[in-house]
Amino acid sequence: ARAFQQTNHSTLAAAAVKMMQRFALGRGLNFHIKHDKARDVWEEFWDANSMKNKIRMQARDLTWQGEIMWRIHEPKKGYMQARPIDPSTCWEIITDPVDPDRIYFFHFQWPSPYQMWVAGKIPVSKYVIQQVPPTNVQHLKINCSSQEKRGRSDLFPGFPWIKRHDDFYNGATVKAIIEANLVNIITVKGDDSDVQRIRNDPNLTILPAPGSTWVQNEMVDLKPTSASISSARGATGIGDELLGRFAMSVNLPAEYFNGSSGGAARATALVRTDPAVKAMEDRQQILREDL
Repeated sequence: ARAFQQTNHSTLAAAAVKMMQRFALGRGLNFHIKHDKARDVWEEFWDANSMKNKIRMQARDLTWQGEIMWRIHEPKKGYMQARPIDPSTCWEIITDPVDPDRIYFFHFQWPSPYQMWVAGKIPVSKYVIQQVPPTNVQHLKINCSSQEKRGRSDLFPGFPWIKRHDDFYNGATVKAIIEANLVNIITVKGDDSDVQRIRNDPNLTILPAPGSTWVQNEMVDLKPTSASISSARGATGIGDELLGRFAMSVNLPAEYFNGSSGGAARATALVRTDPAVKAMEDRQQILREDL
């Protein structure tokens, strides 16, 4: 749930997920099948299941979910059906207590979305409980050990740095807004009664708009002013440092997130993207094996 929230609300997480998806898949997938009948069967399956769109969505989901699940349906007639299923609806993977690779079944349980406009025999909603054998589930997991049943999101190590990055720039933005706002100070020569009279005067409670005229005498002085908050507190460049920490957690260069390069030399720039390239190649290999 936290990875879903960050992916759809955090600019850093959204950018990382999109880059991992787009760099891994590039312009799409191509299959070269020499056998005519085998190619016909594959193309029928590919088109009937809208696999072109599903593969792109699954490449995106794998990054933020840390795992993807395909539900395999084998009807008596027609082509095989492959449908992606939300891993969060899988409450447990039942395995041999000693051997987690020996799976007995997947337990799925979830309420379906509520539909307002239905007709005929279409149900408004359903509560689904299914126990599916491993032969009908294709499960791919990443960022976990060999003894773990479930995967982890690529964003998991970067969660605290996303929060610190957002908090830092929220504070910097509030500071800039406060400094940009003008405050009008009215100085009145007199005692408290004169101050109260000026404050209660309706003609003086509406201050002039920018660029307009303000008429005053020697007893009243209007002075617009703005806040000036010192920026010398704390280290400079902390925003780029926080961004760099998050970029490190997802194995991508900080430049991909519009971060400062820090004046790196040309020789350094040539090898700066090597870890990212290896990450993309690894993700390509994982998706290739899944297919």
